[in-house]
Amino acid sequence: MRFPRMDTCIAMVALEEAGLPADHPALVKAAEWILTKQVLGKGDWQIKNKDAEPGGWAFEFRNDFYPTWMTPRSS
Repeated sequence: MRFPRMDTCIAMVALEEAGLPADHPALVKAAEWILTKQVLGKGDWQIKNKDAEPGGWAFEFRNDFYPTWMTPRSS
């Protein structure tokens, strides 16, 4: 099974830890891509977390209703 969104982030971390500068074109392009995949819509996860704003990633491409990798959104 492939998880392109999560795999991209893991690769980005590995490249930075290997010494690639954060402003390297490959990392910038990867960051731009992953940001376009962020799920900002509401989902059933809000039943138990009513006050949180949406902001996360689904592991798979067609799973936006259940983003399983959530991050806090900054204001």
